[in-house]
Amino acid sequence: MLTGGHCFPQTGSNDFMWIFSGTSTKEEYAGKRVYSSWSSGTGSVPVGTPSDYHGDVSLVNVSDAGNAAGSQIWWDSVSTKIPVTERHAPALNDDLCFSGFVSGADCGVYVILVNQNDVNLYDGSTYLGRARRVDLSYSEYSYDCPQTGDSGAPVVLNHPGAESFADAKGIVSGFFTGDWDGDSDPDCVMVSTGVEEAVQAWGGDLDFN
Repeated sequence: MLTGGHCFPQTGSNDFMWIFSGTSTKEEYAGKRVYSSWSSGTGSVPVGTPSDYHGDVSLVNVSDAGNAAGSQIWWDSVSTKIPVTERHAPALNDDLCFSGFVSGADCGVYVILVNQNDVNLYDGSTYLGRARRVDLSYSEYSYDCPQTGDSGAPVVLNHPGAESFADAKGIVSGFFTGDWDGDSDPDCVMVSTGVEEAVQAWGGDLDFN
């Protein structure tokens, strides 16, 4: 399973996945962290062979928790899945969707920068560190942004109509809200890490349906 590096950083022994339940939180065992490109307080750290920076991503062995990896992702709720059929690197002007635990499914963020370095990430009021080789997507509407708790959510290409399959682009790493275009209304910048960063760092590929 791919998820956010800051959820399972190298500097921790986080073998649990935090999930939110109403106004409280609980731990649910997700598996054993195998690799992570993130160090708490530092941000992206070199990983892979050859050693290089690869955003904010962790690889978790879910079979360690008695589960099996699959070729589908949760979409908008814990009762709906869609198949992953292909993978592509994010490109400028891509129209993207994500499906987070807190936000559910949302679309309408457009890629404005790819492979950016020295991006400072925040999770609510908590400083996470400096991300390298991440992608930035923009929407003029703040409600299109992920929320705290959506880290690691799948990011896919937006298709016309309802999403019935996924062209995997990446995972959610963070977000910023503010008046970016000068119209006094809050906008959104979503930060994501491309799936190809995990592939380049550690090899292998997604399981396609």
